[in-house]
Amino acid sequence: MKLFTIIFNTFLLTLSLTLVAQPCTIQGLETMSVITPSGTSLVCGDALITLPNLAFEGQAGMPNPGIIWAIYTGLPNDTDPNKDPAATFNLLTDEEGNAVVSGGVADLSQSDFFALGECETVIYVVPIISDNIAENTFVATCTGIDLSVAYTELTILNPVCYPEVCDPDCLGGVANDACETAVVFDLDNPSATEAAPYTNECATAIGDPDPNACSEFADFEDPYTATVWFAFAGNGGQYDISINNCAGSANAQLANPQMALYAGNCGLLTFVACSDNATGLMPALNDITTTNGINYYLIVDGFSDQVGECCFTINEDVPPPPCDTEAGMASISLSGEACAGIPFAANVSGATTSSGYTNVWIVTDALGNIASSSTASNVTINTAGSYTAYSLNYNNDDAATVLANIENGDALSLIEALIASNAVCADLSNAIAFVVAPANDPDCNCLAEAGTLTPTAQNACFESGLTLNFETNGTLSGDPLYTTYYVWYDNSEAGTIVQFANSIAYIPAAAETYSYAVLVVANEDIAAITPTPANFPDLAAQLTTAGACFELSESGTANILPPNSPECLPPCLANAGTLSLADNTVCAGQSLDIGIAGNNTDGFTTFYVVTDIGGAIFVISDNTAVSGLSVGTDYAVFALNLPTADADLALLQTATTVFDLNILLSGICTDYSDTAEFDILPTDSPECLPPCLANAGTLSLADNTVCAGQGIYIDIVGNNTDGFTTFYVVTDIGGAIFVISDNTSVSGLSVGTDYAVFALNLPTADADLALLQTATTVAELETLIAALCTDTSESVPFTVLDNNSPGMPDLRA
Repeated sequence: MKLFTIIFNTFLLTLSLTLVAQPCTIQGLETMSVITPSGTSLVCGDALITLPNLAFEGQAGMPNPGIIWAIYTGLPNDTDPNKDPAATFNLLTDEEGNAVVSGGVADLSQSDFFALGECETVIYVVPIISDNIAENTFVATCTGIDLSVAYTELTILNPVCYPEVCDPDCLGGVANDACETAVVFDLDNPSATEAAPYTNECATAIGDPDPNACSEFADFEDPYTATVWFAFAGNGGQYDISINNCAGSANAQLANPQMALYAGNCGLLTFVACSDNATGLMPALNDITTTNGINYYLIVDGFSDQVGECCFTINEDVPPPPCDTEAGMASISLSGEACAGIPFAANVSGATTSSGYTNVWIVTDALGNIASSSTASNVTINTAGSYTAYSLNYNNDDAATVLANIENGDALSLIEALIASNAVCADLSNAIAFVVAPANDPDCNCLAEAGTLTPTAQNACFESGLTLNFETNGTLSGDPLYTTYYVWYDNSEAGTIVQFANSIAYIPAAAETYSYAVLVVANEDIAAITPTPANFPDLAAQLTTAGACFELSESGTANILPPNSPECLPPCLANAGTLSLADNTVCAGQSLDIGIAGNNTDGFTTFYVVTDIGGAIFVISDNTAVSGLSVGTDYAVFALNLPTADADLALLQTATTVFDLNILLSGICTDYSDTAEFDILPTDSPECLPPCLANAGTLSLADNTVCAGQGIYIDIVGNNTDGFTTFYVVTDIGGAIFVISDNTSVSGLSVGTDYAVFALNLPTADADLALLQTATTVAELETLIAALCTDTSESVPFTVLDNNSPGMPDLRA
């Protein structure tokens, strides 16, 4: 019996104990570190791990307490393991099978982690306070389990499933551990297979098919574990395949082997048959009839987790059928050239056409690679070049293998090698060489496309050496089998051609109105326009009569203008730009601050014109700071841009109205900006006065009650002292003034109630205390300072108390 079972029973005995709960804390749980060989949480199930020594505070009356290490399937949900479904009641033990106490090295192979066929599991390592180390028991009320702690999580790997990770001798794994790397058997040469020993040591089970497909394996609940793979190609024969011990071998043999056969391709396998040695005999697959061209995969492993060496015996019961294919004599039929993209007829005579055989056409390129294949009698090649055609006749049993090797891009040599090695039943005909012309060959398709021709400018001004440029759109270009011509002809009734060339540019001889067109013609038909006809209408007729491949675009018309045409004169480049004002109101005596952007300054000058709404001119200036304006309203300003050579400011200033200005500028290249309106304000306008900077700040009192004969002490913060003076005004609630002082300590107050004080801040130049003290009320004070820059604080109330008031000190002798 395993030690964990004994410990499980011992745990249950402790559940009858009843102790008074005391503090039971294991220290260092938050930083507890279990050391594994990998240094990670991934560890093999036969590894040694190091458990840390942990301090703890146990329960009173517990003899010789210690820490035992429990295995959980999840994080603890209860401090009492008996109430926690995650608690397995298994312990981590040392190599002798004894529970690890406090700390030390635990041997994972002593713990039975895995069910049959299970390859990995996740555990949590939970230290528990034990009240009796010798018996490895715990007290349910004093376990030291802390539900707020994330206990160490380990993923335990079954060494049987992960030998390449857990077994030092299996670091390289085994070559045929996967379907894709299966050892290939040759059914036509069974002796080579029978002579070799094979082993499933270091093999894994990952990626194998569902074992339940085999009822023999399912009956024993024995899934695949350490499996190795073998493969062979079906040839239509029938075979017996059995596993044997390897005679004379000194290596450990696979005493209890089992095997299963699948058909198809890796990742998409279909179960065929299986065999186990349930009767005590070695497994064998008998009377396995193979299908030609189908791949078969054989899986071998040992019962449970057995590994070892094995050998095979292969007997041929029924040989594969004979190959009677005949490709016959191939030929192709062409009424003209073979053209890319156009089907042409392919014929074969003498081929095997009986049921069970198929003909396919194969066309290879100049490198011998397959460019096209088809079972139809028509062949289509999409790319021009030199090709060779063959007829291939094959047995339908080999269809999968044959068709897999005649995809576009494969080499014909693959098919030839399969036929030569008898791997497939097929025959290849004679070779037929032919040339495929490109699809744009005029004899295949006339692709002439003239498109349109457009001048870069519809009108051009004539000058000596003028060259006109054009743009083409939709014209076939860059095709070496076609040539493009550009035709210019006059607008006479005859349509006389004045220039016929490959160049898109046109050099006119004089100012004229002319027409143009594009001609695209196949190179082989260029002779049809030699010599070039004199008149444009004859060009199309001449090509049509010759049956040429061509297209002529629709004509367009353009003008070459005389140099003195208005369109040929230089453009006016005057640009007054965008005018803006810093402010739409200006105080009398100040300058108007004008901003200008985007105006032309290259050989041009900008002036600024100030008018009233009726167009009367007040100022014309070449400066953005315009001054000398009188008080008025509804003024406007605009910018005027004209060539510097014509920029006579004195002459412009003779104009008294905008109408006069337009007459002066008649015939000159000019531009006006949009106008901006503004007002001239009187100097005593509020907008023109300097800002009032008076600030009385915040006033507070040291005490809101004062004894008769004592002074009040005022605190002030935030008031303006830079060129300003602060006074303090004491009033009653009705606004009668008792004191106006320039001192923060105000005295001379009589007994009374509901007094108030506020601060008054005004320029020092206006700070006439004597004048202010003539005011007897707040209203009179406001009248005195009405025209001054002033500020007053919030008023603060206070009371002057009689000396006999409650709380006043008794000063009597």
